[in-house]
Amino acid sequence: MFRQALTVARVPTARLLSTSSPMAQVAQKTGDDPVQQLFVQKIREYGQKSKAAGGKMVDVTGEVEKSLRDELSRVARTFGIASAQEASSLPAFKFDSTVDVEPFRAFTDDEIQKRDAEDQKAAKAAAAKASAKAKALSAH
Repeated sequence: MFRQALTVARVPTARLLSTSSPMAQVAQKTGDDPVQQLFVQKIREYGQKSKAAGGKMVDVTGEVEKSLRDELSRVARTFGIASAQEASSLPAFKFDSTVDVEPFRAFTDDEIQKRDAEDQKAAKAAAAKASAKAKALSAH
């Protein structure tokens, strides 16, 4: 009885999960996904609005512009920047090209083994020192 109920329940579930829905069939035939079409349409609309705004924020209200000005002036005051306009731009860095940087140098296997041995020796010495200190403290 229970197995029969599971078999009957499987058929509608499989049908729901299959790609036999009319919307999926249309998308497969035409190659157009409705969600994808809507996404592309919204991207294009935003592109047009962005060009019309001339590089400023799109669909902005006066309240949002005031909030932006307030935040930029707060950042300018906090970090000692001369004006709010400077707070919205990236800083310009100048690097001195006369600095001599040593190129990357790969270590040989012998050098790596030597460093590992030194590290292990230092770790053992530190552990022995800590153990001796703990014994001395517990003796008191």
